[in-house]
Amino acid sequence: MLSVISDRKAISDDDGIIEQRTSFKYQTNIAPWFAHNQTNAIELTREQGLAVTSSHNLNGIGATYTLEAGTKYTFVFNMDNRMKSALEFGISYNNKKLQAEKLKYGFNTYQINFSPTETGVYNLNLNIRDKKEVLEKQQTFFISDFNIKRNT
Repeated sequence: MLSVISDRKAISDDDGIIEQRTSFKYQTNIAPWFAHNQTNAIELTREQGLAVTSSHNLNGIGATYTLEAGTKYTFVFNMDNRMKSALEFGISYNNKKLQAEKLKYGFNTYQINFSPTETGVYNLNLNIRDKKEVLEKQQTFFISDFNIKRNT
């Protein structure tokens, strides 16, 4: 389930435990995130966080996290999407896509809920989704932080 928060409220610990906080502003590395094969560039910027640039469909960034079965997680992140192509947040397990959410144009805070049915290592991806394999020009999106919240 996708929800977009327009007032950009900070994530709260009141109704859950923050499992993982990743702020890309003022950082020197992007771990545990990584670039996909044909992603043209990843740059850490002080003002906007992580800038991801690509001209290939299905490319962007990904990360792996161990999630526990039967636990409700909320992925909360701030994204500035200025791409002409669609952008998607996806969750997969054992090479099978379990959930995919299209992301809106512009600056938005997202909350995406997910409850795994099996304990294991899940792949999280922020990818370009376009009809063309190679885009006419490079496009960039920015992500300033990414939090994983275990709901109680």
